[in-house]
Amino acid sequence: MSDLWKYIAQLVFACMNKKVVVLTGGIASGKSQTANYFADLGCHIIDADQVAREVVHKGTSGWQALSDRFGQKILHPNGQIDRQKLRKMVFNDRNALADLNDITHPLIQERLMSMIEQSSGLLVMVVIPLLSEDSQIEYSHRVLVVDVPEQMQLRRLQARDDIDLILAQKMMAAQISRTERLKLADDIIPNRGTLSELKRAVKLIFDFYVYAFK
Repeated sequence: MSDLWKYIAQLVFACMNKKVVVLTGGIASGKSQTANYFADLGCHIIDADQVAREVVHKGTSGWQALSDRFGQKILHPNGQIDRQKLRKMVFNDRNALADLNDITHPLIQERLMSMIEQSSGLLVMVVIPLLSEDSQIEYSHRVLVVDVPEQMQLRRLQARDDIDLILAQKMMAAQISRTERLKLADDIIPNRGTLSELKRAVKLIFDFYVYAFK
């Protein structure tokens, strides 16, 4: 994901007439709900995870490449990619994970470039699942991290994906630590309470961005 992030940084630099906020956080931290609240306030949301789904939809070149690499065992009966099965496969095999990234990242990059260029409005929010310590983020205007305690994150991940504790721990270990992630943040939204509390926090940050980007 580091290469993908560097590419997005270059896109942001090329689109300086738009104000771009990167929204990130650990897996199962609440990024999607946070993004939804920003969308309700009028932000243009670009979800890199949704883009990742689109570029491997049945019949696309990404779908064909994954099918060729990992075989029919990663497909649902309807032919679509079984993302949960693929996720389990690559998180237990570094070579498989590298192959997955080699196939999908260029496709994601191309699609994100088009979406950023075509986006409208003052504030564009790009939701990025992963950041790394060496990510080049200087061309984004702000980096906003959704933060949640690690034990709460584990419980949410297990419930969301219906997985056991060991796999959840492996999935979290594949990302940077909470401490490292917070070092990358310009702004932080804590998400350890209710949805109403999260919504209020989003509104406060949104109002700050509107003021700061005038």
